Amino acid sequence: MHHAIFNGPPPLRSARRDMKGAMWGPRPPLLPGAVAAIIAVSITVLLLAAAPSPAGAQLFSSLANNDILRPFRQLTASRLLLAHSYSLHVFKEGWVWRRLILINDALSELTLLSPATSPLLQTSRGGPGPGGGSSQDQSGIRRQPLFPSSMPFPCNASAAAFGRSRTTPTSVHRLRPGDIAVVGAMGDSLVAGNGALEEFALGTLIEYRGVSWCAGGQGDWRHFLTLPNILKLFNPNLKGYSTGKGEFLASNAHMNVAFPVSAASDAYKQAVFLVRKMKKDPLIDFHNDWKMVTMLFGANDICSAQCYDREGTSANQHARKLKMALDYLHQNLPRTFVNLVPVIDPSVSVRVKRSFMCRVLHRFFCQCFHLDGNADEMDIITSLVRDFQNAEKQLVDSGRYDTKDDFTVVIQPFMKLFNAPRDRALWNTEVIDISYVTYDCFHFSQKGHAMAANLLWNNILQPVGFKSTSLIPGLLKDFKCPSREAPFLFTANNTRTFLATGSQFLPQEREAEVLRL
Repeated sequence: MHHAIFNGPPPLRSARRDMKGAMWGPRPPLLPGAVAAIIAVSITVLLLAAAPSPAGAQLFSSLANNDILRPFRQLTASRLLLAHSYSLHVFKEGWVWRRLILINDALSELTLLSPATSPLLQTSRGGPGPGGGSSQDQSGIRRQPLFPSSMPFPCNASAAAFGRSRTTPTSVHRLRPGDIAVVGAMGDSLVAGNGALEEFALGTLIEYRGVSWCAGGQGDWRHFLTLPNILKLFNPNLKGYSTGKGEFLASNAHMNVAFPVSAASDAYKQAVFLVRKMKKDPLIDFHNDWKMVTMLFGANDICSAQCYDREGTSANQHARKLKMALDYLHQNLPRTFVNLVPVIDPSVSVRVKRSFMCRVLHRFFCQCFHLDGNADEMDIITSLVRDFQNAEKQLVDSGRYDTKDDFTVVIQPFMKLFNAPRDRALWNTEVIDISYVTYDCFHFSQKGHAMAANLLWNNILQPVGFKSTSLIPGLLKDFKCPSREAPFLFTANNTRTFLATGSQFLPQEREAEVLRL
Protein backbone atom coordinates (compact mmCIF):
# COMPACT_ATOMS: atom_id res chain seq x y z
CA MET A 1 0.00 0.00 0.00
CA HIS A 2 1.25 3.46 -0.91
CA HIS A 3 1.04 5.87 2.02
CA ALA A 4 1.08 9.63 1.51
CA ILE A 5 3.67 11.28 3.70
CA PHE A 6 1.29 13.98 4.88
CA ASN A 7 -1.34 11.55 6.11
CA GLY A 8 0.63 10.27 9.07
CA PRO A 9 1.94 6.72 9.59
CA PRO A 10 0.26 3.68 8.10
CA PRO A 11 -1.69 1.46 10.46
CA LEU A 12 0.17 -1.50 11.90
CA ARG A 13 -1.16 -4.71 10.46
CA SER A 14 0.34 -7.58 12.39
CA ALA A 15 -2.19 -10.05 11.05
CA ARG A 16 -1.44 -9.08 7.47
CA ARG A 17 2.28 -9.49 8.04
CA ASP A 18 1.73 -12.91 9.56
CA MET A 19 -0.31 -13.95 6.52
CA LYS A 20 2.50 -12.81 4.25
CA GLY A 21 5.35 -14.31 6.22
CA ALA A 22 6.74 -15.99 3.17
CA MET A 23 6.98 -12.71 1.32
CA TRP A 24 8.29 -10.63 4.18
CA GLY A 25 10.81 -13.20 5.33
CA PRO A 26 12.22 -13.18 8.88
CA ARG A 27 11.49 -10.25 11.13
CA PRO A 28 14.52 -7.95 11.38
CA PRO A 29 16.50 -8.25 14.60
CA LEU A 30 15.30 -5.78 17.23
CA LEU A 31 17.34 -3.64 19.54
CA PRO A 32 15.85 -4.19 22.99
CA GLY A 33 13.50 -1.36 23.88
CA ALA A 34 15.39 -0.50 27.04
CA VAL A 35 18.66 -0.07 25.14
CA ALA A 36 17.00 2.08 22.48
CA ALA A 37 15.39 4.19 25.19
CA ILE A 38 18.75 4.67 26.91
CA ILE A 39 20.30 5.81 23.61
CA ALA A 40 17.50 8.29 22.98
CA VAL A 41 17.54 9.63 26.54
CA SER A 42 21.33 9.93 26.56
CA ILE A 43 21.35 11.95 23.35
CA THR A 44 18.55 14.15 24.65
CA VAL A 45 20.46 14.82 27.87
CA LEU A 46 23.57 15.71 25.88
CA LEU A 47 21.57 18.07 23.70
CA LEU A 48 19.99 19.80 26.67
CA ALA A 49 23.37 20.14 28.32
CA ALA A 50 24.82 21.80 25.23
CA ALA A 51 21.83 23.93 24.33
CA PRO A 52 20.47 27.14 25.84
CA SER A 53 17.76 26.48 28.40
CA PRO A 54 14.81 27.66 26.21
CA ALA A 55 15.85 25.34 23.36
CA GLY A 56 12.83 23.08 23.67
CA ALA A 57 10.33 25.92 23.72
CA GLN A 58 12.12 27.55 20.80
CA LEU A 59 11.95 24.31 18.80
CA PHE A 60 8.19 23.86 19.06
CA SER A 61 7.58 27.58 18.59
CA SER A 62 9.61 27.48 15.39
CA LEU A 63 7.78 24.39 14.16
CA ALA A 64 4.45 26.08 14.78
CA ASN A 65 5.37 29.38 13.12
CA ASN A 66 7.78 28.36 10.34
CA ASP A 67 6.61 29.73 6.98
CA ILE A 68 7.31 26.46 5.22
CA LEU A 69 5.08 24.61 7.67
CA ARG A 70 2.09 26.94 7.27
CA PRO A 71 0.60 24.98 4.32
CA PHE A 72 0.71 21.91 6.56
CA ARG A 73 -0.61 23.52 9.75
CA GLN A 74 -2.88 20.53 10.34
CA LEU A 75 0.24 18.49 11.09
CA THR A 76 1.55 18.46 14.62
CA ALA A 77 5.30 18.16 15.11
CA SER A 78 4.85 14.62 16.40
CA ARG A 79 2.79 13.58 13.36
CA LEU A 80 5.43 15.06 11.10
CA LEU A 81 8.15 13.05 12.81
CA LEU A 82 6.07 9.88 12.64
CA ALA A 83 5.23 10.41 8.98
CA HIS A 84 8.92 10.78 8.25
CA SER A 85 9.85 7.72 10.26
CA TYR A 86 7.30 5.62 8.39
CA SER A 87 8.38 6.75 4.93
CA LEU A 88 9.83 3.32 4.18
CA HIS A 89 6.65 1.47 5.13
CA VAL A 90 8.12 -2.04 4.98
CA PHE A 91 10.07 -1.37 8.19
CA LYS A 92 8.50 -3.17 11.14
CA GLU A 93 7.27 -1.41 14.27
CA GLY A 94 9.90 -1.47 17.00
CA TRP A 95 12.86 -1.65 14.62
CA VAL A 96 15.76 0.44 15.88
CA TRP A 97 16.07 2.27 12.57
CA ARG A 98 12.79 4.06 13.14
CA ARG A 99 14.01 5.14 16.56
CA LEU A 100 17.19 6.47 15.03
CA ILE A 101 15.16 8.45 12.49
CA LEU A 102 13.18 10.07 15.31
CA ILE A 103 16.49 11.08 16.87
CA ASN A 104 17.70 12.33 13.49
CA ASP A 105 14.64 14.54 13.07
CA ALA A 106 15.08 15.95 16.56
CA LEU A 107 18.73 16.78 15.89
CA SER A 108 18.03 18.31 12.48
CA GLU A 109 15.10 20.39 13.67
CA LEU A 110 17.06 21.74 16.60
CA THR A 111 19.80 22.87 14.23
CA LEU A 112 17.46 24.25 11.58
CA LEU A 113 16.05 26.83 14.00
CA SER A 114 18.95 29.08 13.09
CA PRO A 115 21.21 27.18 10.68
CA ALA A 116 23.82 29.91 10.46
CA THR A 117 24.11 30.71 14.16
CA SER A 118 22.98 27.76 16.25
CA PRO A 119 25.81 26.38 18.39
CA LEU A 120 24.07 23.03 18.65
CA LEU A 121 25.88 20.13 17.03
CA GLN A 122 28.26 22.30 15.07
CA THR A 123 31.48 20.60 14.09
CA SER A 124 33.73 20.77 17.10
CA ARG A 125 36.91 21.32 15.13
CA GLY A 126 37.77 23.81 12.43
CA GLY A 127 36.39 27.26 11.81
CA PRO A 128 33.33 28.19 9.83
CA GLY A 129 33.70 28.38 6.10
CA PRO A 130 31.77 30.52 3.61
CA GLY A 131 28.03 30.30 4.06
CA GLY A 132 28.24 29.03 7.62
CA GLY A 133 30.01 25.72 7.01
CA SER A 134 33.42 24.43 7.95
CA SER A 135 35.79 24.59 5.00
CA GLN A 136 38.33 22.19 6.51
CA ASP A 137 38.29 19.73 9.38
CA GLN A 138 41.39 19.29 11.52
CA SER A 139 42.87 16.64 9.27
CA GLY A 140 41.28 17.89 6.05
CA ILE A 141 41.11 14.43 4.53
CA ARG A 142 37.32 14.44 4.12
CA ARG A 143 37.11 17.95 2.66
CA GLN A 144 37.94 19.11 -0.82
CA PRO A 145 41.07 21.22 -1.28
CA LEU A 146 40.54 24.97 -1.09
CA PHE A 147 41.04 26.36 -4.60
CA PRO A 148 42.87 29.71 -4.33
CA SER A 149 41.48 32.92 -5.79
CA SER A 150 44.39 32.98 -8.23
CA MET A 151 43.05 29.81 -9.86
CA PRO A 152 40.52 30.58 -12.62
CA PHE A 153 37.34 28.58 -13.10
CA PRO A 154 38.05 25.89 -15.73
CA CYS A 155 35.38 27.13 -18.17
CA ASN A 156 34.64 30.46 -19.80
CA ALA A 157 31.20 30.98 -18.30
CA SER A 158 30.33 34.25 -20.03
CA ALA A 159 27.33 34.62 -22.31
CA ALA A 160 29.69 35.93 -24.98
CA ALA A 161 31.28 32.49 -25.09
CA PHE A 162 29.12 29.36 -25.01
CA GLY A 163 27.77 29.38 -21.47
CA ARG A 164 24.48 31.21 -21.80
CA SER A 165 21.92 32.01 -24.49
CA ARG A 166 21.31 35.65 -25.35
CA THR A 167 17.58 35.04 -25.31
CA THR A 168 15.74 32.41 -23.28
CA PRO A 169 15.48 29.24 -25.38
CA THR A 170 12.13 27.57 -25.98
CA SER A 171 13.51 24.06 -26.47
CA VAL A 172 15.05 21.82 -23.82
CA HIS A 173 17.43 20.61 -26.54
CA ARG A 174 18.92 24.12 -26.84
CA LEU A 175 19.72 24.70 -23.18
CA ARG A 176 23.10 26.09 -22.19
CA PRO A 177 24.29 25.90 -18.55
CA GLY A 178 23.51 29.57 -17.91
CA ASP A 179 19.93 29.14 -19.08
CA ILE A 180 19.12 27.10 -15.96
CA ALA A 181 17.33 29.45 -13.56
CA VAL A 182 16.19 27.01 -10.85
CA VAL A 183 17.68 23.84 -9.40
CA GLY A 184 15.82 21.19 -7.44
CA ALA A 185 16.51 17.71 -6.11
CA MET A 186 14.66 14.59 -5.01
CA GLY A 187 16.02 11.54 -3.24
CA ASP A 188 17.32 10.19 0.04
CA SER A 189 20.11 10.96 2.51
CA LEU A 190 22.74 10.93 -0.26
CA VAL A 191 20.97 13.96 -1.74
CA ALA A 192 20.14 15.52 1.65
CA GLY A 193 23.87 15.67 2.49
CA ASN A 194 23.79 13.56 5.65
CA GLY A 195 27.00 13.84 7.63
CA ALA A 196 28.89 15.67 4.88
CA LEU A 197 30.57 18.21 7.19
CA GLU A 198 30.80 16.05 10.31
CA GLU A 199 33.88 14.51 11.90
CA PHE A 200 32.11 12.02 14.15
CA ALA A 201 29.92 9.02 13.47
CA LEU A 202 26.76 10.43 15.06
CA GLY A 203 27.05 13.40 12.71
CA THR A 204 25.79 11.18 9.91
CA LEU A 205 22.30 11.97 11.17
CA ILE A 206 22.68 15.70 10.41
CA GLU A 207 21.64 16.89 6.95
CA TYR A 208 24.13 19.33 5.41
CA ARG A 209 22.04 20.32 2.41
CA GLY A 210 24.20 23.33 1.62
CA VAL A 211 27.03 21.13 0.33
CA SER A 212 24.87 18.49 -1.41
CA TRP A 213 26.51 17.52 -4.70
CA CYS A 214 23.38 18.22 -6.79
CA ALA A 215 21.41 20.79 -4.76
CA GLY A 216 23.75 22.67 -2.40
CA GLY A 217 24.72 26.27 -3.05
CA GLN A 218 26.61 27.13 0.12
CA GLY A 219 29.68 29.31 -0.42
CA ASP A 220 31.27 28.88 -3.84
CA TRP A 221 33.03 26.28 -5.96
CA ARG A 222 36.41 27.08 -4.42
CA HIS A 223 35.18 25.85 -1.03
CA PHE A 224 32.30 23.53 -1.95
CA LEU A 225 32.16 22.15 -5.48
CA THR A 226 28.49 21.41 -6.17
CA LEU A 227 26.31 21.47 -9.27
CA PRO A 228 24.58 24.74 -8.21
CA ASN A 229 27.92 26.37 -7.38
CA ILE A 230 29.08 25.48 -10.89
CA LEU A 231 25.87 26.75 -12.48
CA LYS A 232 26.13 30.00 -10.50
CA LEU A 233 29.23 30.82 -12.55
CA PHE A 234 27.07 30.72 -15.69
CA ASN A 235 23.99 32.30 -14.09
CA PRO A 236 24.62 34.33 -10.91
CA ASN A 237 20.84 34.63 -10.41
CA LEU A 238 20.35 30.89 -9.96
CA LYS A 239 17.57 29.96 -7.49
CA GLY A 240 16.40 26.90 -5.60
CA TYR A 241 19.66 25.64 -4.11
CA SER A 242 20.00 24.73 -0.43
CA THR A 243 22.22 26.36 2.17
CA GLY A 244 23.22 25.37 5.69
CA LYS A 245 21.73 22.31 7.34
CA GLY A 246 18.32 21.09 8.36
CA GLU A 247 15.27 19.05 7.40
CA PHE A 248 13.53 19.10 4.04
CA LEU A 249 10.86 21.44 5.47
CA ALA A 250 13.44 23.99 6.61
CA SER A 251 13.26 27.27 4.73
CA ASN A 252 16.92 27.01 3.74
CA ALA A 253 16.31 23.62 2.09
CA HIS A 254 14.55 25.48 -0.73
CA MET A 255 14.00 23.07 -3.66
CA ASN A 256 15.93 20.14 -2.21
CA VAL A 257 12.99 17.99 -1.05
CA ALA A 258 15.04 14.84 -0.45
CA PHE A 259 14.82 13.26 3.00
CA PRO A 260 16.66 10.40 4.73
CA VAL A 261 15.26 6.87 4.50
CA SER A 262 13.37 7.73 1.31
CA ALA A 263 12.53 4.79 -0.89
CA ALA A 264 11.42 4.77 -4.52
CA SER A 265 7.83 4.77 -3.26
CA ASP A 266 8.50 8.27 -1.90
CA ALA A 267 9.50 9.65 -5.31
CA TYR A 268 5.95 10.54 -6.33
CA LYS A 269 5.27 12.32 -3.03
CA GLN A 270 8.46 14.31 -3.40
CA ALA A 271 7.55 15.24 -6.98
CA VAL A 272 4.17 16.59 -5.84
CA PHE A 273 5.80 18.51 -3.00
CA LEU A 274 8.50 19.95 -5.28
CA VAL A 275 5.98 21.22 -7.83
CA ARG A 276 3.90 22.72 -5.03
CA LYS A 277 6.93 24.53 -3.59
CA MET A 278 8.00 25.90 -6.96
CA LYS A 279 4.51 27.19 -7.69
CA LYS A 280 4.36 29.00 -4.36
CA ASP A 281 7.86 30.50 -4.46
CA PRO A 282 7.54 34.19 -5.44
CA LEU A 283 11.11 34.21 -6.76
CA ILE A 284 10.39 31.51 -9.34
CA ASP A 285 8.68 32.26 -12.64
CA PHE A 286 7.02 28.86 -12.73
CA HIS A 287 6.07 28.86 -16.42
CA ASN A 288 9.12 30.62 -17.89
CA ASP A 289 12.15 29.69 -15.75
CA TRP A 290 14.16 26.70 -16.94
CA LYS A 291 14.57 24.16 -14.15
CA MET A 292 17.07 21.38 -13.54
CA VAL A 293 15.89 18.61 -11.20
CA THR A 294 18.21 15.80 -10.09
CA MET A 295 16.76 12.49 -8.84
CA LEU A 296 18.42 9.59 -6.99
CA PHE A 297 16.38 6.78 -5.41
CA GLY A 298 16.76 3.10 -4.61
CA ALA A 299 19.59 2.68 -2.11
CA ASN A 300 17.22 2.22 0.84
CA ASP A 301 15.06 -0.22 -1.10
CA ILE A 302 18.11 -2.37 -1.77
CA CYS A 303 19.80 -1.89 1.61
CA SER A 304 16.87 -2.18 3.98
CA ALA A 305 13.72 -3.37 2.23
CA GLN A 306 14.29 -5.95 -0.49
CA CYS A 307 15.26 -8.68 1.97
CA TYR A 308 11.81 -8.37 3.60
CA ASP A 309 9.68 -7.60 0.56
CA ARG A 310 11.12 -9.13 -2.62
CA GLU A 311 8.00 -8.56 -4.67
CA GLY A 312 7.48 -4.94 -3.65
CA THR A 313 11.09 -3.98 -4.30
CA SER A 314 11.71 -5.72 -7.61
CA ALA A 315 13.32 -3.88 -10.51
CA ASN A 316 9.95 -3.62 -12.24
CA GLN A 317 8.40 -2.09 -9.13
CA HIS A 318 11.32 0.32 -8.85
CA ALA A 319 10.76 1.51 -12.42
CA ARG A 320 7.01 1.77 -11.84
CA LYS A 321 7.51 4.01 -8.80
CA LEU A 322 9.97 6.25 -10.63
CA LYS A 323 7.59 6.40 -13.59
CA MET A 324 4.85 7.77 -11.34
CA ALA A 325 7.14 10.58 -10.20
CA LEU A 326 8.52 11.36 -13.65
CA ASP A 327 5.04 11.27 -15.20
CA TYR A 328 3.89 13.82 -12.63
CA LEU A 329 6.84 16.11 -13.37
CA HIS A 330 6.29 15.65 -17.10
CA GLN A 331 2.68 16.75 -16.77
CA ASN A 332 3.07 19.47 -14.16
CA LEU A 333 6.54 21.04 -14.32
CA PRO A 334 7.16 23.04 -17.52
CA ARG A 335 10.60 23.84 -18.87
CA THR A 336 12.43 21.12 -16.98
CA PHE A 337 15.62 19.11 -17.55
CA VAL A 338 15.69 16.05 -15.25
CA ASN A 339 18.93 14.31 -14.33
CA LEU A 340 18.05 10.73 -13.37
CA VAL A 341 21.05 9.30 -11.52
CA PRO A 342 21.11 5.48 -11.34
CA VAL A 343 20.82 3.81 -7.96
CA ILE A 344 24.14 3.52 -6.16
CA ASP A 345 25.49 0.05 -5.37
CA PRO A 346 25.39 -0.13 -1.54
CA SER A 347 28.07 -2.81 -1.58
CA VAL A 348 30.58 0.00 -2.00
CA SER A 349 30.20 0.49 1.75
CA VAL A 350 31.84 -2.88 2.40
CA ARG A 351 34.46 -2.46 -0.32
CA VAL A 352 36.35 0.31 1.47
CA LYS A 353 38.68 0.19 4.46
CA ARG A 354 36.31 0.07 7.41
CA SER A 355 36.78 1.12 11.00
CA PHE A 356 35.06 -0.51 13.97
CA MET A 357 32.47 2.29 14.12
CA CYS A 358 31.81 1.90 10.43
CA ARG A 359 31.08 -1.81 10.91
CA VAL A 360 28.71 -1.06 13.79
CA LEU A 361 26.78 1.65 11.95
CA HIS A 362 26.56 -0.40 8.78
CA ARG A 363 24.06 -2.75 10.44
CA PHE A 364 21.72 0.20 10.91
CA PHE A 365 22.12 1.71 7.45
CA CYS A 366 22.16 -1.49 5.39
CA GLN A 367 20.25 -4.21 7.24
CA CYS A 368 20.00 -6.53 4.22
CA PHE A 369 23.76 -7.09 4.35
CA HIS A 370 23.45 -8.62 7.82
CA LEU A 371 20.80 -11.33 7.69
CA ASP A 372 21.12 -14.60 9.53
CA GLY A 373 21.02 -17.37 6.98
CA ASN A 374 22.84 -18.92 4.06
CA ALA A 375 21.94 -16.32 1.45
CA ASP A 376 24.86 -14.56 -0.23
CA GLU A 377 23.85 -10.96 0.43
CA MET A 378 26.65 -9.59 -1.75
CA ASP A 379 25.46 -11.58 -4.77
CA ILE A 380 21.83 -10.64 -4.21
CA ILE A 381 22.49 -6.94 -3.71
CA THR A 382 24.92 -6.43 -6.59
CA SER A 383 22.63 -8.29 -8.99
CA LEU A 384 19.61 -6.29 -7.87
CA VAL A 385 21.52 -3.04 -8.35
CA ARG A 386 22.14 -3.88 -11.99
CA ASP A 387 18.51 -4.90 -12.44
CA PHE A 388 17.40 -1.55 -10.99
CA GLN A 389 19.80 0.34 -13.24
CA ASN A 390 18.64 -1.54 -16.34
CA ALA A 391 15.00 -0.86 -15.46
CA GLU A 392 15.78 2.86 -15.06
CA LYS A 393 17.48 2.92 -18.45
CA GLN A 394 14.62 1.11 -20.17
CA LEU A 395 12.15 3.61 -18.73
CA VAL A 396 14.05 6.61 -20.09
CA ASP A 397 15.02 4.95 -23.39
CA SER A 398 11.35 4.24 -24.07
CA GLY A 399 10.98 7.85 -25.23
CA ARG A 400 8.15 8.42 -22.79
CA TYR A 401 9.62 11.77 -21.75
CA ASP A 402 10.64 12.97 -25.21
CA THR A 403 7.16 13.99 -26.34
CA LYS A 404 7.41 17.68 -25.36
CA ASP A 405 9.90 20.29 -26.44
CA ASP A 406 10.19 21.76 -22.95
CA PHE A 407 10.84 18.60 -20.91
CA THR A 408 13.28 15.72 -20.97
CA VAL A 409 14.84 13.10 -18.72
CA VAL A 410 18.48 12.12 -19.16
CA ILE A 411 20.26 9.35 -17.27
CA GLN A 412 23.58 10.60 -15.88
CA PRO A 413 25.30 7.25 -15.21
CA PHE A 414 28.42 8.28 -13.27
CA MET A 415 27.10 6.55 -10.13
CA LYS A 416 27.70 3.20 -11.84
CA LEU A 417 31.39 3.59 -11.06
CA PHE A 418 30.51 2.19 -7.62
CA ASN A 419 29.12 -1.05 -9.08
CA ALA A 420 30.81 -4.17 -7.76
CA PRO A 421 32.95 -5.97 -10.35
CA ARG A 422 31.29 -8.98 -11.96
CA ASP A 423 34.44 -10.95 -11.19
CA ARG A 424 34.17 -12.12 -7.57
CA ALA A 425 37.94 -12.19 -7.29
CA LEU A 426 37.93 -8.39 -7.58
CA TRP A 427 35.35 -7.75 -4.88
CA ASN A 428 38.01 -6.94 -2.32
CA THR A 429 39.51 -4.27 -4.57
CA GLU A 430 39.05 -0.87 -2.95
CA VAL A 431 36.75 1.14 -5.21
CA ILE A 432 37.30 4.60 -3.69
CA ASP A 433 39.45 6.19 -1.04
CA ILE A 434 37.93 6.27 2.44
CA SER A 435 38.19 10.08 2.44
CA TYR A 436 35.25 10.28 0.03
CA VAL A 437 32.79 8.81 2.54
CA THR A 438 31.66 9.66 6.07
CA TYR A 439 32.36 7.60 9.17
CA ASP A 440 29.57 5.15 8.35
CA CYS A 441 31.41 4.25 5.11
CA PHE A 442 28.29 4.89 3.03
CA HIS A 443 27.28 8.56 2.88
CA PHE A 444 29.43 11.03 0.98
CA SER A 445 31.84 13.24 2.87
CA GLN A 446 32.08 16.82 1.61
CA LYS A 447 34.98 15.68 -0.54
CA GLY A 448 32.75 12.92 -1.89
CA HIS A 449 29.97 15.41 -2.64
CA ALA A 450 32.47 17.56 -4.54
CA MET A 451 33.63 14.58 -6.59
CA ALA A 452 30.02 13.58 -7.33
CA ALA A 453 29.33 17.15 -8.51
CA ASN A 454 32.33 17.05 -10.84
CA LEU A 455 31.23 13.69 -12.28
CA LEU A 456 27.60 14.78 -12.67
CA TRP A 457 28.67 17.97 -14.43
CA ASN A 458 30.83 15.99 -16.85
CA ASN A 459 27.94 13.63 -17.61
CA ILE A 460 25.62 16.56 -18.34
CA LEU A 461 28.04 17.78 -21.03
CA GLN A 462 28.66 14.33 -22.57
CA PRO A 463 26.56 12.79 -25.37
CA VAL A 464 23.87 10.29 -24.40
CA GLY A 465 25.34 6.82 -24.75
CA PHE A 466 28.88 8.11 -24.32
CA LYS A 467 28.80 9.33 -20.73
CA SER A 468 31.66 8.39 -18.42
CA THR A 469 31.24 5.94 -15.54
CA SER A 470 34.86 6.13 -14.36
CA LEU A 471 36.41 7.93 -11.42
CA ILE A 472 38.63 10.88 -12.32
CA PRO A 473 42.13 11.38 -10.83
CA GLY A 474 41.00 14.27 -8.64
CA LEU A 475 38.72 17.29 -8.43
CA LEU A 476 38.85 19.43 -11.58
CA LYS A 477 41.46 17.07 -13.07
CA ASP A 478 38.83 16.26 -15.70
CA PHE A 479 36.21 19.00 -15.97
CA LYS A 480 34.09 19.37 -19.11
CA CYS A 481 33.13 22.73 -20.60
CA PRO A 482 30.63 23.81 -23.25
CA SER A 483 32.34 24.00 -26.64
CA ARG A 484 31.76 25.74 -29.96
CA GLU A 485 30.17 22.65 -31.51
CA ALA A 486 28.51 21.35 -28.34
CA PRO A 487 27.35 24.28 -26.19
CA PHE A 488 24.07 22.65 -25.12
CA LEU A 489 23.26 20.25 -22.30
CA PHE A 490 23.18 16.88 -24.01
CA THR A 491 19.81 15.24 -24.60
CA ALA A 492 18.88 12.20 -26.66
CA ASN A 493 17.63 14.57 -29.36
CA ASN A 494 20.69 16.77 -29.79
CA THR A 495 23.00 13.77 -29.30
CA ARG A 496 21.65 12.27 -32.53
CA THR A 497 22.42 15.52 -34.35
CA PHE A 498 25.88 15.72 -32.79
CA LEU A 499 26.81 12.15 -33.71
CA ALA A 500 25.58 12.61 -37.27
CA THR A 501 27.20 15.98 -38.00
CA GLY A 502 29.81 16.62 -35.31
CA SER A 503 27.76 19.53 -34.01
CA GLN A 504 24.64 20.02 -31.91
CA PHE A 505 23.47 22.75 -34.28
CA LEU A 506 20.98 22.11 -37.02
CA PRO A 507 22.07 23.41 -40.45
CA GLN A 508 19.77 26.44 -40.25
CA GLU A 509 21.22 27.35 -36.83
CA ARG A 510 24.87 27.39 -37.86
CA GLU A 511 24.85 30.78 -39.58
CA ALA A 512 23.07 32.43 -36.65
CA GLU A 513 25.63 30.99 -34.23
CA VAL A 514 28.55 32.23 -36.35
CA LEU A 515 27.04 35.73 -36.33
CA ARG A 516 26.46 35.47 -32.57
CA LEU A 517 30.14 34.81 -31.94
